[in-house]
Amino acid sequence: MKLFKNKAFLSLLVLLCIALVAGALLAVFHDLLFVTEEERTARSFAKIYGEAVETQKIELPEEAKKYEKGEVLSVYLAEDGNYLLESKGTGGYKGTVSVWTVFTCTGSKEAGDLAWTGIGKVVYGSDESESFINKITEDFYGEFTAHDAEVLAGKYFSATAGTEDIYNVSANVTRSSTAIVNAVNTAIECFKTQILGGAA
Repeated sequence: MKLFKNKAFLSLLVLLCIALVAGALLAVFHDLLFVTEEERTARSFAKIYGEAVETQKIELPEEAKKYEKGEVLSVYLAEDGNYLLESKGTGGYKGTVSVWTVFTCTGSKEAGDLAWTGIGKVVYGSDESESFINKITEDFYGEFTAHDAEVLAGKYFSATAGTEDIYNVSANVTRSSTAIVNAVNTAIECFKTQILGGAA
């Protein structure tokens, strides 16, 4: 019984009880709050379409996912015939930014009449250490959908003024803008080469 009167032992016992309770609570909350990859993707699609949408995942070989300034994370074919590509762009303030790009299409690959008609939407996905990402405006994302004729003619986007590409940058957030532009360009390049089967 002297052991229970020892202050050091009692302190250790209290700390052990706190650790056990905290560990149990952490395990419970992890199970309650855990979001699977499928749930995360479904939420992204609902954000894009405003409702749940049926999709089919398209697997690409690893070498077809890596590009000069970004990486394609996933590709889906939606029930409306559009393609959704999640891509990550480099060149951010401290890290990368991922976005979803919707490629509007008519026809289908199966029927042999798939035709790309433009970019329907670009939606923010996630970022790594981009402090000012919340300053990116909807107008900036909307600009990607306003140049279909130029994009279909082979142009890409640029966060640098004075190039032959389509200039798009969000004021005072140039580095994060650059990462988003790189993500969209990565998605375009992948879509043209892997889905349409043409040249970048």
